[in-house]
Amino acid sequence: AAVYLATSRAMSVVEVLVHLRPEDLDRDYSLATFEIESSSILTLDTADLPKNWKDYEHNELLKKIGTKFIKEGEFLMLKVPSVIIEEECNFLLNPDHPEAKNIKQLSKRFFRFDARFKP
Repeated sequence: AAVYLATSRAMSVVEVLVHLRPEDLDRDYSLATFEIESSSILTLDTADLPKNWKDYEHNELLKKIGTKFIKEGEFLMLKVPSVIIEEECNFLLNPDHPEAKNIKQLSKRFFRFDARFKP
């Protein structure tokens, strides 16, 4: 299994929001901040992906890339472009990588989506 990380709290919220059903907006969530000092990062650029990589039909291809990254275990993180905001990036973290034990959780807090997100 991989851990999905974003580069900011706002990006985390956006990435989660697009996958939620309206009834899930009332649930309690957590926002956590981590300190990760590592150069063990494999970067996947948009140039490495099919032309229409953001289209939903490429979802299986993207899952295969993530699965291969975890199975190979060479890098701590895979940096990927955000499907939602292409100029932003997200990270897949391999919790089984030896460097994962060096990750520090700096904070964790309760989070609930603002009522204005409800349809």
